[in-house]
Amino acid sequence: MRKDINARKKAEISVTEILEERNTILESIGDAFFAVDKSWTVTYWNNMAEKVLGKQKQEMLNRNLWDVFAESVGSESYKNYHKAIESDTAMHFEDYYPPLNKWYEISAYPSGSGLAVYFKDITERKVSESRLKELNENLQLQTKELATSNAELEQFAYVASHDLQEPLRMVTSFLSQIERKYSDILDDKGRQYIKFAVDGAKRMRQVILDLLEFSRVGNLDDSLEDVDLDKLVNEILALHRKQIDEKKAVILFEDLPVIHSYKTPLRQILTNLISNGLKYVSAGAAPNIQILCSETESHWQITVRDKGIGIDPAYFDKIFIIFQRLHNKDEYLGTGMGLAIAKKIVENLGGTIGVDSSEGNGSTFYFTVLKIQAA
Repeated sequence: MRKDINARKKAEISVTEILEERNTILESIGDAFFAVDKSWTVTYWNNMAEKVLGKQKQEMLNRNLWDVFAESVGSESYKNYHKAIESDTAMHFEDYYPPLNKWYEISAYPSGSGLAVYFKDITERKVSESRLKELNENLQLQTKELATSNAELEQFAYVASHDLQEPLRMVTSFLSQIERKYSDILDDKGRQYIKFAVDGAKRMRQVILDLLEFSRVGNLDDSLEDVDLDKLVNEILALHRKQIDEKKAVILFEDLPVIHSYKTPLRQILTNLISNGLKYVSAGAAPNIQILCSETESHWQITVRDKGIGIDPAYFDKIFIIFQRLHNKDEYLGTGMGLAIAKKIVENLGGTIGVDSSEGNGSTFYFTVLKIQAA
């Protein structure tokens, strides 16, 4: 008899220890947890459940779950809890609880005695997902608007390149005819006015051409190819031969690499930088330009260094903005768009462009080109 009592005591102690261990685990887990029997009476309610649902353990234990949460009858949770018990299948789902304005991630596990439910507050994640979705929708809308804007810009470029140039050609042509036909009647002042008008029309045509070029950046008709930079630079210099000879310019480069990229955009960038090196020199000075190329793991860096008039560092950002000029048009010809075009092309090739310079000490322009270009 004494042995039976001792065995029963040990069994009771063992059960108590198991329950205490279970309770310790359930109270220490990060998830909220509760359990109900098959009649929906709450048999367990841990501390995290108190925090997440705002209901104290003493007001929940031995109460019918749906009496306490009557507003949730018919909710996703209600349906899935019943489905878990009826089908004896674990259910995993998310549900929104309006009274607390909270979202929960819920796992319900059926057992012989009822249902064990683990859940956690995922409101912050759902809000982030909602904001991300909203941002994506806004981005898609902006992308669509940008595509429309680009289409309008292309249409403008077409008009600029055709409809606007013809009147300018007429103005230039008729002014030249006036000067030729009535030269014996015009005085020096009249001839000067005609010269100014013709020069203005020519400048306007160049602005239009530069705008057209700026609008077309990114519309690549080229294919990726191996570009021999030595050969490309020689082609550019051939086009500037007259200017190079007249100014006795010195252009230094050798052993430039062959790179896999788009040839036409590279020609546009180098033409612009070499042209600037030939243009922006002190009166009477011979231009001196050096072209170099180095590489990193991901990019080629091409450098065009000159010994010209230089640039005040305060204007480094300004020179890459469209229509920004640092000099009077009578000092140095140009529309103020060349470097803006170069910058747009470089960025379209996955690179960056910059300058190191100071007034009177020449300029070093450098740009990078992504080694692996997207076709």
